[in-house]
Amino acid sequence: MKADYSALASLGNTWLAEARGTIVGLLVLEVLSNYLLLDNIAVTKSVRGQGVGKLLMAFSESQAVARGLSEIRLYTGEVMTQNRYYYESLGYIESHRAFESGHRRVYYSKLL
Repeated sequence: MKADYSALASLGNTWLAEARGTIVGLLVLEVLSNYLLLDNIAVTKSVRGQGVGKLLMAFSESQAVARGLSEIRLYTGEVMTQNRYYYESLGYIESHRAFESGHRRVYYSKLL
């Protein structure tokens, strides 16, 4: 991934999760025409399984609602089975699959 995080941060699209002065997570959201795209979410290995990802996901959904949007969408790699199970456990429904930028992707959406 070659995103320009400085540019994204300047647009107000990027949030960091911090614990004890250390960055432990990243979230990139993008408001599109009638939904919120969860463009990127990452949690450092040292805190995985401690609820940081769930907090970031909940924050994403609250941001959609705060903007008057009733849907959030995201995508992940087809080979990322652990991610796919996780999103599905949070109520995200697979909408379609596509081959883009050299990757097989699975797209999800959730109505809020």
